[in-house]
Amino acid sequence: ETEEEGERQRRRERDRGGGRETEEEGDFLHQGWELAIKIIRQLMEKFNLDLPTVTQAFLKNNGELEATSSFLAAGQRADRYPIWSQQGDIDLQKDDEDTRDALVKKLSAQNVAWRIEF
Repeated sequence: ETEEEGERQRRRERDRGGGRETEEEGDFLHQGWELAIKIIRQLMEKFNLDLPTVTQAFLKNNGELEATSSFLAAGQRADRYPIWSQQGDIDLQKDDEDTRDALVKKLSAQNVAWRIEF
């Protein structure tokens, strides 16, 4: 096992809580997935779109239902800010205050904060 493989395994275990998920946590996660699937199916039907298109819309809108629905309906976010792009994500990862300030100016401080959480 290489050091890199070991690190990936440790991250997976940490993300899974060490693999010791309680039954209650498992039920909660299952319910969350069922709700997510239901919402995605509803958006696919409402806008007559395929799964990749709806999923991509969620990714571009920080996973926010209202913003995604508005984007699918009108081609823009309800708050009128642009959707996230791959370049925005790349810029967000840079440790550069000027780049971060430019993102805030373009997308708003709240949208940048939501993207970081997302």
